[in-house]
Amino acid sequence: MKIRDKFDFKSYVPWRFDKIGKVDGIIYKALNLINKNFYIGETAQTFGVRKSGHLKSARGKSQLYFHRALRKYPNESQWQWTIMAIYPQISENELGYLEMVAIGEMNPQYNMTKGGEGSTTLNLTSEMRYKLGSGNRGRKFSVESRNKMGKHRLGKKLGAKQTLAIIESNKERIWSLESRKRVSDSQKGKQKHTQEFKDYMRTVHLGKKVNRTEEHKKNLEAVKNKRVARIIDNQIVSVFPSARKAEKILKIRLRRNIKSGKMHLKSKSYFKYISHEEYEHLVTVLNLL
Repeated sequence: MKIRDKFDFKSYVPWRFDKIGKVDGIIYKALNLINKNFYIGETAQTFGVRKSGHLKSARGKSQLYFHRALRKYPNESQWQWTIMAIYPQISENELGYLEMVAIGEMNPQYNMTKGGEGSTTLNLTSEMRYKLGSGNRGRKFSVESRNKMGKHRLGKKLGAKQTLAIIESNKERIWSLESRKRVSDSQKGKQKHTQEFKDYMRTVHLGKKVNRTEEHKKNLEAVKNKRVARIIDNQIVSVFPSARKAEKILKIRLRRNIKSGKMHLKSKSYFKYISHEEYEHLVTVLNLL
């Protein structure tokens, strides 16, 4: 028995396991004669059947690199198909391993996976991820599709790791004016909670007391005493006794912007917390209110 880490189809001797089913496998290469990019694949079918399968997928809506290239260069004369190796009576696992070795050594441009494992470990580039995301962004599903997806997810609970990932991804998220308006318009006229549900929640929380620690109370008091400054073109143009007061006066939500340090798109301003002494100085000396 001989095992090779390198892809050498001329001298490779396949493993022999009596209990594993054997197939006649091949490893093939499809070379684009225009740009010299190529694809490496393996199959237990005949070469003609596998080639026909690729061409059929390319005529469909497949978004694999190789199939998109076949659509872009549809002429048979633009491609060179080559059988690189033939392995009689080899297991599918061994054939997949040899494909991985070939892909690892030859670095084909049209392969999206490392080979041998189907599509479970897609090795997508950042550009490809962006394109896939752009293709699905703004996609609208029919009512029937939405109902099916809702029924499928009904009762499912997110794991702690997934929940934490969602929270972290939304921490720095800032909604654009267009997004906020769209969400606001979609909620207009809708009743958020029925009276029955409100009565139920009232009875659930009736008599409950919040058990705050001394440290929690100090933190709440510190937040209440935080003053806010509004900055335009690196100049403080106004100050507010609290973030809540600033939101009420300006009719915006800005606490997330204060934490992230990003510009508030609606007000075209930066906001930051200032000390009590700075607040008193700006109010008395500069008369900023």
